[in-house]
This record gives sequence, structure tokens and C-alpha cells, in this order.
Amino acid sequence: MLTAGTTAPAFTLADSEGDDVSLSDFAGQWVVFWWYPEANSSGCSMQAASLERAHDALAASGVQIVGVSFNTAAENGDFSEAKSLHFPLLSDPQKVAGAAYEVIREPGAPFETKPYRYTYLIDPTGLIAHAEDASEFALGTYGDHVLEVVTGLQVS
Repeated sequence: MLTAGTTAPAFTLADSEGDDVSLSDFAGQWVVFWWYPEANSSGCSMQAASLERAHDALAASGVQIVGVSFNTAAENGDFSEAKSLHFPLLSDPQKVAGAAYEVIREPGAPFETKPYRYTYLIDPTGLIAHAEDASEFALGTYGDHVLEVVTGLQVS
């Protein structure tokens, strides 16, 4: 996992509509860069719903949520629509950004084809301000946790 103080690696990935989205599109904003293992799985659905509930409060604080997985753009589109998400889901099937963000699991590990459930909070200058293994937190209240962490970082 990348650590706080590291420059967030640049990326350009397709969103669920097939449009390219780059880290530079969010320059000057806080970004919750949320990696999730599998679109429409029960755990990812719970965590996405929790982030969606925090979406308005985060947006009011100038924070953009961006989800990313190794799923296809179409699979992410189905996930976004099914869960009524108001934040982009990006597709990294070639695992290029996944390698840069150190979310690729070791061969032979459980769920080896899925990314780790990591979250990076990227500050407006493009530095990683906080990194965590999101699987260590309650899925259903994860959005509240992220809001608390971001608020603390914005105040300090």
C-alpha cells in the first residue's frame, strides 16, 4: 500500500460510460480513491451504499468520491445503476493503475484476481494524505468513517 506523503500516481481510466477520467480532472480537490474487489458483490454493495449516503456531505466539503475496480466499464455501469451511485466508477481491467496503487494481490492469494479493498485520500495538491485497508472497517458505516477522516485532514 502506498503511504501518506506519496504523490498519487497519475491515471486515465474509463468510467461506466466509457469516457476517460484522469486524476488531473480532480486537481485542486480532495479525492476519496476507493478500490473495491467486485461490482455488485454483497460487501462492495454495502460499502458503496455507505459511501453514497456520505456523498452529499463529502461533496459539500469539496471531496469527490471515485471508485475503481478491475471490472469492465459495463459491469461498473450496471453496479452504479443498481445502487443509484452519484460518483464515478472507473474500470482498470489491465491493472495498470492497480499496479501503481499497489492493490494487486499476490499469485495464489485468496481472490487473487481482485484488487485489495484500499482507500486513498488524495489532497488538492495530488499527495496521498491518508491510506487504509478499507476491509478493516465496518462496510455499512464506511462512508461515515471516511467523512470523519477527511474532515480531520481538512482541519489539520
